[in-house]
Amino acid sequence: MHAAAPDRLLALPEWLASPTGQPAGLRWHVLPCPQGVEPAWWQSAEVVTLAERWPTCWIGQREDLAPAADTIPPCQPDEVAESHTQPPDGHGPRWTAGTWYLRPPARPNTAHTASRQRALRLLELVHADADLHELEAAFREDAALSYQLLRLVNSAAFGARREITSYGQAILMMGRQPLKRWLHLLVFAAGDDDARGAMLQMDVALRARGMEALAQDAGLDRVGQDLAFMAGMLSRLDVLFGQPLPELLRPLAIGDDLRDALLAPDQTAHPVGALLRTWQAVEARALDNVTRHWPAWGMEGPRFQACILAACHWTLDLIGAGAGRERCAG
Repeated sequence: MHAAAPDRLLALPEWLASPTGQPAGLRWHVLPCPQGVEPAWWQSAEVVTLAERWPTCWIGQREDLAPAADTIPPCQPDEVAESHTQPPDGHGPRWTAGTWYLRPPARPNTAHTASRQRALRLLELVHADADLHELEAAFREDAALSYQLLRLVNSAAFGARREITSYGQAILMMGRQPLKRWLHLLVFAAGDDDARGAMLQMDVALRARGMEALAQDAGLDRVGQDLAFMAGMLSRLDVLFGQPLPELLRPLAIGDDLRDALLAPDQTAHPVGALLRTWQAVEARALDNVTRHWPAWGMEGPRFQACILAACHWTLDLIGAGAGRERCAG
């Protein structure tokens, strides 16, 4: 007589904020899923390393699907407040969960809005394949953007530290595609005046990298993977600026496939639309919609979970939380 197959799960991530609204933790939502991973997944090196890098807890109804408490503890009710409207006020519990950082900006700071607009203008230039001199001139107009460029080129995400003698050299060293990715993220960078900024940046980075990893695993070519990443980034512009997404996309020289995936993901035939809807389901913890497109993609639960985990590591790498995995394993 054969032993019964072990129950399986899918663990879906949620970033948690500190009492001051800064990224501070990760909560795994543990859902029973017949196509998912076995509970032994919690013991994998990638999961354990992530828990060592970043405060992590879990929430769910099935303790038999949960990790060992000495690896990842359960979330205690008195540790996490839920808010979908107001940012943390500095006096709450250890963490705040919820979608408060997706609310429209209350009172935009003129100086910081101008900086974001300049980053958006740089993004327009990159999408339009502007020449190196145009890009270098645009960086020279904004000291903060220039500093961020030089800092990133010298970060762990781009290899060993190296001597940079000009902005043009930094752009060449980074490469057009990484520059485009970085500018997408930089648009979401915030100063102290925007309570949403740091969490919104974490959210959009995880969405973009997660969609790209799923695109890779689903068999899309490099162009399709890049489109998935850009769709993840651009899909939050309306939240950032508090303006309609079609209006914000209009000046960007993006193709019809990407535009359609962003504005009508349920209607476009391009797979990036389905990837966006799938990641939105991950964020909503809507399991039926998470697994909806798996058969068409030839996707399996362990590979899907590996992509999510890799995206979490990549996001932490991006904000300087230490070295981690960047590729989707599976």
